[in-house]
Amino acid sequence: MTLPERVASDGAFPFGRPNGPRDLTWRGTGTPRLLVVGVYPSALHVRWVAPRSLETPAGGIGRVTAMAVDVEPEVFWRGDDADGLVERWKDAISFIDGDEPGCDGHASAHGNGPSGRTVDTYLDVLAIAPTDTAYLDVYPVFVVHHGSASQGLAVRRDYDPIATHLGAGGRSESTLPRRPSATQLPQMAAARFGDWLRETIDSLQPDLVVTLGAESWDALALARGIAIKHAAASLADTKTAYGNPGELTVADTTIPWIPLVHPGLLGKNAEWAARHRQWADSR
Repeated sequence: MTLPERVASDGAFPFGRPNGPRDLTWRGTGTPRLLVVGVYPSALHVRWVAPRSLETPAGGIGRVTAMAVDVEPEVFWRGDDADGLVERWKDAISFIDGDEPGCDGHASAHGNGPSGRTVDTYLDVLAIAPTDTAYLDVYPVFVVHHGSASQGLAVRRDYDPIATHLGAGGRSESTLPRRPSATQLPQMAAARFGDWLRETIDSLQPDLVVTLGAESWDALALARGIAIKHAAASLADTKTAYGNPGELTVADTTIPWIPLVHPGLLGKNAEWAARHRQWADSR
């Protein structure tokens, strides 16, 4: 279950740290009681403010509220020790705090771990401890949104135009890949990571699999050597029977499987949030 290597198209974060695949997180031994399957990883985020000595780019505001600057330390990271990780990131890239010429501005931890903390509430409902749980993403490479009011737009507007004027010798622009569409991501996941997903699930042999979001369902359905069986044809079709189990088969092993909504959608879609609450309350 060797994770495919980083490729050039995985890009690099603002300030230059390389982006690339994140392996599964499993700190236990033997068989986990639960495998949580997400879509793609988050990252270490900072609130970055540009040096006052540099002119704000046209249309910019001189800051990015939550800017991804490095890979997250583990899948569904809960944001613990974010301040320490930011300080170590600064050391690694020789970040120069300050507003004078030759400085990088100011950066502090911001917006880290909300999905990981929400996933813990799913585990509470299932009565399974995080220490008995393994975590992975079907497309384990960070990607960034570029729509209206998005992180990608903010970086392109406020960081990229002045990147070469930052620090002692200039910084590179962000080359993080754009988030694929909901149709493209499962296809990309199955093509690049399908074998790794199959081998990982077969090696872990979890007692239960939970997928989060439609894209994780679709990616497993497309992956060679993984068979899924559910009364519903898609996550959208589970709205009237949300949380009902299906089965996932790898090699000769069939594992109970529960498809659930991704935690990132709970605060954005009242209907899904209500169905998720009903499922939680009914257990």
